[in-house]
Amino acid sequence: MPRHKKEEATKPEESLESRIERIMERVLERFTLNAPEMLRIGDVAKMLAMSEPSVRRLTADGLLPFYLTAAGRRYKREDVIDYINSLEPCNSMKP
Repeated sequence: MPRHKKEEATKPEESLESRIERIMERVLERFTLNAPEMLRIGDVAKMLAMSEPSVRRLTADGLLPFYLTAAGRRYKREDVIDYINSLEPCNSMKP
């Protein structure tokens, strides 16, 4: 069995929220190792598992700040991580 499958196995008493938190910590750790501090929109889209237009919408809505550099629009990794941490867990698909 691959290593990552074994790590994702949950204990019966582990709550869904703690499992999500544990997985998110691993995902963030994986994306932050040896990665640049300023990110392109494609990098942010990968981190958030969404499309580039969706990242642009977050930016337009003021939920994710960006910085204009000589190379174009860039996002600070710290801001992306702060956005991820600000998300509330959803236990239902009902509005």
